[in-house]
Amino acid sequence: MNSSMQVRTVRWLSALWPAFLVTIPLVGLVFSAFDPATIDWTDAQGEPLPAMAVYSLGFLVVWALVSVAVAMARSFAAPPADAAESA
Repeated sequence: MNSSMQVRTVRWLSALWPAFLVTIPLVGLVFSAFDPATIDWTDAQGEPLPAMAVYSLGFLVVWALVSVAVAMARSFAAPPADAAESA
């Protein structure tokens, strides 16, 4: 694995891991307030989704949103590439 791929992997993981850790309690709080059995989500055929599917989809949606927020925050905090090279 070349160094640019390693850097890219580290950047991805440095955004995804903190987002994962924040998502766990956040989803716990959301599903403490909203019971998946009362949410009427259906699949493409109109069948109601099981509670575990609602929990999983909710977790993945929240993780994606928090990951975007973490990635944006990290990109705003990083110095510009040309400034790092001239230093």
